[in-house]
Amino acid sequence: MMKCQESRELFSLRLDDELELQIVRELEAHLLECHSCTREYEDLREACRRTEAYLAEFRLSRAEKQQIRENVLAKMKL
Repeated sequence: MMKCQESRELFSLRLDDELELQIVRELEAHLLECHSCTREYEDLREACRRTEAYLAEFRLSRAEKQQIRENVLAKMKL
């Protein structure tokens, strides 16, 4: 069974679709059991969604958008 710390380390990779299917299944199983991690994951997903919506208003390169997104994710991990 996946532990909370391990699952939290995978959140941004999951949002970027960078996890293997088996790891995704393990993470999703953990999220079904752990309300704290589910809440944190949903908050992160919503922050990413809002960031993407905000950035869509600007004419930024893909690399610039990715850098901003990474900065937001890094700040949320504080």
